[in-house]
Amino acid sequence: MNVPEKHKAVAHAWVDGAEVECKTYTAVNWHTTATPDWHESSEYRIKLTKPSINWSHVHPQYTYMATD
Repeated sequence: MNVPEKHKAVAHAWVDGAEVECKTYTAVNWHTTATPDWHESSEYRIKLTKPSINWSHVHPQYTYMATD
């Protein structure tokens, strides 16, 4: 498989087990892909993870966390 230079960092992360998202030039949203094609015209990124905190020190009354 010939991976374009601009995708090599994401491709290495994918080989190491990271989930990859893809957006083609016609798409509006990112979508998860199990087998990226590494097209030159597409964009790829490591799937974003939602932030989490250690809830053990938080008062039990607080059960939600606001994020952007």
